[in-house]
Amino acid sequence: MGEDKSLLEPGGLLDNRYEVVRKLAAGGMATIYLVRHLGLHSLHALKVPDPRIFHSADARHRFTTEGRIQALLRHPHIAQVTDIVISPVPGLVMEYVEGGTLEDLLGQSPGGRLGLPALRQIFLPVLDAMHEAHGHRVVHRDLTPSNILLAQGHQGRMHPKVTDFGIAKVTQDEPGEKYRTRTGVLLGTRPYMSPEQIGGASDVDARTDIFALGTILYEAATGRVAFDAGSDFEMMKRITEGNFTPPEQVVPELPEGLCQCIRKAMTVDPAGRFQDCAAFRAALEQALEEPVPKPIPPETVAPVPAPTPVPAPPPAAGGSSPGLSSWASYRSCCSRVWPPRCVTCTS
Repeated sequence: MGEDKSLLEPGGLLDNRYEVVRKLAAGGMATIYLVRHLGLHSLHALKVPDPRIFHSADARHRFTTEGRIQALLRHPHIAQVTDIVISPVPGLVMEYVEGGTLEDLLGQSPGGRLGLPALRQIFLPVLDAMHEAHGHRVVHRDLTPSNILLAQGHQGRMHPKVTDFGIAKVTQDEPGEKYRTRTGVLLGTRPYMSPEQIGGASDVDARTDIFALGTILYEAATGRVAFDAGSDFEMMKRITEGNFTPPEQVVPELPEGLCQCIRKAMTVDPAGRFQDCAAFRAALEQALEEPVPKPIPPETVAPVPAPTPVPAPPPAAGGSSPGLSSWASYRSCCSRVWPPRCVTCTS
């Protein structure tokens, strides 16, 4: 299906209701525009799917499903879908969240990681939002740092909003509705996919999103992608094996409770993870209240005192000094400057 690109230029008019202001962002699956409702004079974000993929029936189905799911979820930390446009250009009309994403924030932060107050401001509300979604039997399946928007809230606090339910799954269909998922098709963004997603399972549940949130929390706390690898194959292998560096080894000063939360959320077997986002949130809230352990100061080694000079014995008869060479060797040994001991502290 083609589209008139001039309609999406600034000043373009869609459905006789929305005027295009400017392009906000572009990705592989869709482009986001800032639009103004002509009647209400309100600003909105318009998500327009890539026309190269929208021609298939499956893509159109996912598009309308995303709109219905996101409109169903009414929560202060989920970006709200308010309308859908079909002609002349298909698009989802969503609330406009002014600000960047968690991905942007990590890229601007020293070491690519956040402090404990920022982790609290972002992840506790996101877990609340996903608990609400799971209560409606909706599994996001594509939680990533770029899908967490960060608006400016009260008194400068960050106000996160989860967005992009494009590949979300409803675990039990409403009467008369059918949300399709094909077994064996990999859906998601690889660094944040769960082992069961890598395996192509279709019967994923809330614990898949919990795994993804664990990997995002790991990245935000340590500044590293948990399953970073040189190839997609190696990355997927690491995910299915649970092969990642424990967070406390990356950043030793992290609270132990926070590290435990991350490790539990990222357990390979879903049965070993938090079973719902409420449990994850409660554990994380408690962990973020723990005092940060003070780094252990390196052990200091007292300097070796200089040896006290000892008078040389009087020369023996005959002009030779028995034992002189061994004394010189001993003095040389005592005068050697030894390097300080290396002390390894493990926690």
